[in-house]
Amino acid sequence: MKIKQFLEKIILLVVSLVFVFAALEILFRIFFPHSGYSITYASWGWTHIPNTKVNYYTEIPEFHLDIRKRHYPISINYNSKGLRELEYGYQKNENTFRILMLGDSWAEDMGSFFDNLHTKWLEKKLNKLGFPYKIEVINGGHYAFDNANEYMFYLEEGRKYYPDIVMVMFTGDTASPDYASLDNGKLTLHFKEYSLSQLRYRQTVSWIRRNTHFGSFLLDKLTNLSKLKKLLINKGYKENDKFISGGEFSQEPVFTNAGFTDVDKAIWLSFKNKVENDSGKFVFINCIKSSLNDKKREFLNSIRILLLDNEATFKDSKIIKEADLKAGIYDRFYESYRSGYKMNERFADTIMDYLLKNKLLPNSL
Repeated sequence: MKIKQFLEKIILLVVSLVFVFAALEILFRIFFPHSGYSITYASWGWTHIPNTKVNYYTEIPEFHLDIRKRHYPISINYNSKGLRELEYGYQKNENTFRILMLGDSWAEDMGSFFDNLHTKWLEKKLNKLGFPYKIEVINGGHYAFDNANEYMFYLEEGRKYYPDIVMVMFTGDTASPDYASLDNGKLTLHFKEYSLSQLRYRQTVSWIRRNTHFGSFLLDKLTNLSKLKKLLINKGYKENDKFISGGEFSQEPVFTNAGFTDVDKAIWLSFKNKVENDSGKFVFINCIKSSLNDKKREFLNSIRILLLDNEATFKDSKIIKEADLKAGIYDRFYESYRSGYKMNERFADTIMDYLLKNKLLPNSL
């Protein structure tokens, strides 16, 4: 009898907890939506789980100078390779010219609708120029990538696409010592191997992030506990936090006289040489004005890296958005988490003009 009563209490407790969680989930989905993330470990750090879908919400409106908080979802689909991209195969078809775009969340551009991605604008515009070949622009951007992750991704995945041009969007990050170091002056990349428990942890976290808003809220609160956070990092379950080292959106001071670290210099030189050895061209895109000072520019010029300044014009974005809102013609399709309202097309125009001016696109293949 006591056992039966005990089991009844357990069942009642479980049912109550499920009901409370379901109620809170509905509440969060309506009033406090959380962005979904689909991440798993990879030898270069992490990648998106192939063939998954998440909804992303812009939760930090001051980043793009929004004047009203928006909570509509941006649907993100990852293809069979874990990229926010069309289903491009590794093998490049004949009479095709490929551009591979790498970088962090600026490159992935999570806060934009797919057809409004700067990579898709660039692809559409280039294919309208009348070249006697097809141009494919492949978005290889990954949230929170730094210089080392981008180079490692290229070595393990990016080069499989046989890109004719590799463009890296730089936002000020420096290489994490977890992934790159200098050993006796030689660059060493630390490709990772993960245990079964680490993979299962990441899969569990990713499932929660993809499927529950209240669960994501709880994860945020738990993983921000300093002791728990340190433990997860030490055990290899969680990555070290990354941030832009100085700049418009950083809490860190801007060190105007600081150049690249020795590791960064080794990465950029090796990256450029590897792409050129693969018969491609390497283009460095600077996205934030304060991220690239004179010393960094001098170094890039010294190793003959093609440099494109393509800063997002936040001031213009705010002016255009306020005018459109006032005129009643605001279109959320043109929103962007990183570049700003209606800036993605301009971003693509700047890249296209640079490619044409520097004759990086052949007349024929």
